Formats: sequence, structure tokens, C-alpha cells
Amino acid sequence: MPNLLPGSPETLDVAKAQARRLTSALQSTLPLKHGQALELIAKIHGQESWGHLRSAIDEQDAPAQETPIAPIYLSTPEDGEIVFSRMMAMEVLDLCKLRMGWYGLQAHEFLSVLSKLDGGVDLFSAERPELRFFPEVTLGDLRQAERAFLAEKGRGDGNDTWMADALHQMFKAPSLVPSVPGAMDANMRAILKPFQRYDRYPIAGLNGDLASHCIHGICTAPSVRDAVNCIPGSIDLTGADVSQQQALGRVLNVPCPAVGFKNPAAGLKAMLGACLANLHDGEIRQKRPRRTTVFVSLTDLMLIGGAEVMLAQARSMGLCLVVWANRMDLDSQGLEPILNQINSLLEQSQDTGEIVASSPSLDETLGGTVKVPKLGERLSLRDRAKNALAQREAERRKR
Repeated sequence: MPNLLPGSPETLDVAKAQARRLTSALQSTLPLKHGQALELIAKIHGQESWGHLRSAIDEQDAPAQETPIAPIYLSTPEDGEIVFSRMMAMEVLDLCKLRMGWYGLQAHEFLSVLSKLDGGVDLFSAERPELRFFPEVTLGDLRQAERAFLAEKGRGDGNDTWMADALHQMFKAPSLVPSVPGAMDANMRAILKPFQRYDRYPIAGLNGDLASHCIHGICTAPSVRDAVNCIPGSIDLTGADVSQQQALGRVLNVPCPAVGFKNPAAGLKAMLGACLANLHDGEIRQKRPRRTTVFVSLTDLMLIGGAEVMLAQARSMGLCLVVWANRMDLDSQGLEPILNQINSLLEQSQDTGEIVASSPSLDETLGGTVKVPKLGERLSLRDRAKNALAQREAERRKR
């Protein structure tokens, strides 16, 4: 297409006006028709003909074809806020299901959004996006991942980040485990009632081997450290000590991130799943872990989905989980499935201050253990005989 030279008329009306002035100026010496004047105007402006000049002017006046422009997302101060850290995709998804009701399609799409986040680490399996571990994720990271997901699906205008914003608000809540008014007394009764008719045995009298006598337990002692100290070799996941999580990884022979899991109960669930997968994989040589007592807090346990399934898996792997009831003002419906997997109670004796255990299975498995009499009571002949056998067994083991 012809191009206009500098000084050319900007519109067709200007070019035609120039032609009329030229016709008027040359009327006395060289009469021109209007068409001839238009051709001369085209020559003056470097075009071969009026048609070329007209095309050049029309091309210049035509609006430029719009090309799609990638949206520019201006970062906001809140984009740099950390939404969650040291968590697995599966754990974040569990929270969205428990706290926001994201099931079915919403849960599937949110997992797809998480799979687009950079910086994730495949701890156990690169083929399962729900097992990716994220050391740190900001709101900007989540929004960018959601936009990429929507663009891939051809949905939205590229600015809709409601999932990222909803997750941000959820984690800003004061507590992810809300309290239930009036639930404290009812929950305490539900915990204590099944064990009222059983004797209390000092844990020290069990030779520190609680896992051999109990399936899982719940501890109501004000300080969990008192119970942990009574069981040598136990693992305490109730605090922020990452070395305890790494110790669990060594027991289960599975990897544990160097920074540890923010929720140790979620880490326990992930590592148990990896250990079970290795046991069922014929190509991986995996030994069953040794019997170990593991302490975990109730609030951490209620933040993961399928806690009752995890307790059953732990039992099959030889782990004795002791759930520390660090809060009692919780939803009883969430507490009930956990209590159904528990057969032992650990509490602090009001008389002596020591940690005692009660369980329906303790009386059946007390052979070889020492029973301590209650205050003001005498041991029966049967219990004294058991204690004598326990002392002989202890001396035999020392030899």
C-alpha cells in the first residue's frame, strides 16, 4: 500500500479543497476539470494517481487493528504477605474442606491451582501433586497461580482470584480450630467416662513401654512434658522441635523436610502414608518400624482430614499415639472419631502428682510389669506374685 509523504493532506477533504483551489488559480491560463486537478494534487504529493493518494489517506485514517495485550497486574502491599508456610498441598486442601466446605469440583480446581505454584518440593512422590511440600507461599504467588489456571481453562477476565483471597482470609483467622461454647465439660466427661471403672497404673511401673500395653491413648495432664519424660524413647510432636519430626522420619524410614512441618500431625499423616506405600512397593526394601510412642496435640490432629484413618494406620505400623488434650472447648463431633480409636487414658494423679494410665487392656497385659498399690491399700496375693515375676524378669534381662 502507498505511504504518505511529509506535507501530504491528512484527509480527503483537504486534498479535494487543494484541487479546487488549483482549478481556480489556473482557470484563466489552463482550464482544468476537477478530476484532472485531483490527479495533479496526487502527483504533487508523490503519488502515482489520485487513487493511490486516496488509498494512502484512507489507510492512515483507518483505526489500527487491536492486538490482545497481556493484562498487567499491579502488585499490592498484601501480595507479599505469607499465606502459609511449611505445609503440604494435601494439608492445605484438608483445611479448605474442613473450614470452607470445598469439596468436589472446587477442591479439584484448587489442587490444580496449588500444582502451579513454584517452589514446591516433591518429598515422597513426583506423581502426586497433593504431596508437594511448600516452604513458603505468599498471596501474590497464589494469585498468580490462580490466574494461570483460569487462563489455561479460558475462564474469567484474568483478574478473578477469589480462591487465593479466600485462603488468605482463612489463615488470618485467630484460630483455625474454633472454640465451641459449653463444650469443655461435655468433652471432658466423654473422655473420662470409658475409663472410670479401670485401675490407674503409674507409667513408671510400665518400664516406659506404653506401646506394648496400649493401642492409642489420650492425655489430660496439664503439661505433656511430664508424660513424655515418663516414657523413654518416645517422640514429642506437640511442640515446634523439628528434631522430633526428623526422629519420626528415621523411625518410619521416610524423608522429613529440614525445616519441618508447621503442623506436626500433618507431617505424621504424610510420613505414615509414605511408609505404608513403601511397604506395599516390592521394589523398595522397607522394614516395619519399631514400636514407638508418639505424642501429638489434639488441636493439630483436628486440623487434618481423616484423623481417625491415620490413627488406624499408625496402629498397623506399631505406633502408639498419645493425643494430648491441650484444648477441651472443641467441636465434639470432630472429637468423637478420634476417641473411637483410643483405648487408654493418661492423666495426672491428684494424690501423688505422677502420670498414671488406665486401660481395659492393661489388666490383661500386666504380666512382667510392676503394679503399685493405691494410697491406703494393700496389694493382693495375685498382684504380689506378678510383681515377683516382674522382678525376676527384670533381673534376667540385666544379665
